[in-house]
Amino acid sequence: MVRNIKGDIVPNQVFVGCPWKTIRPKYERVIETLNKKYPLSFVIIGSDSSQEAEDLLETINRMLMSSSYAVFDATGGNPNVSLEFGFAEANDIPRALYISAHKSSHRGDDQQAIISDLAGKRRNIYKNEKSLSQLVSVLARNHNYTKKFEKALRESFANFSKGKKRGIVHLPLKLFMG
Repeated sequence: MVRNIKGDIVPNQVFVGCPWKTIRPKYERVIETLNKKYPLSFVIIGSDSSQEAEDLLETINRMLMSSSYAVFDATGGNPNVSLEFGFAEANDIPRALYISAHKSSHRGDDQQAIISDLAGKRRNIYKNEKSLSQLVSVLARNHNYTKKFEKALRESFANFSKGKKRGIVHLPLKLFMG
């Protein structure tokens, strides 16, 4: 089922698929910072203990299909992330693949750092939370919605003085992102 109806896509929504235990907290901290700078809504779907597996898969599929972009972190060879990436690829959802190169991310076992189905894909490597933040910041800055949002701000405040612009430019983000 390839996406073909533009109205179903939330233009500022970015899906994030990542390992739940160790990697997710890093993304949550990075996203919290980026929400202050960019008009994007990052979505991480997790397993609630009361949630059935079928419900979780349906929620992931719905959120992924409605996203304008998706980020997948294949650190540790997580099979769920591989499944989500495959779903995004099959539905032609713009996507990026991230993987941590930090030694502690690989747990010292013989498990490959990335699932073989994803091994040939172009991936973005990060070593720590700071470099992850830089990668996601570049994505956020170059996202089509961010570019349109910033263009609208420039046009709306073109007649304001530099000082007024500085004071008011973050107001739309605060209103927009809550």
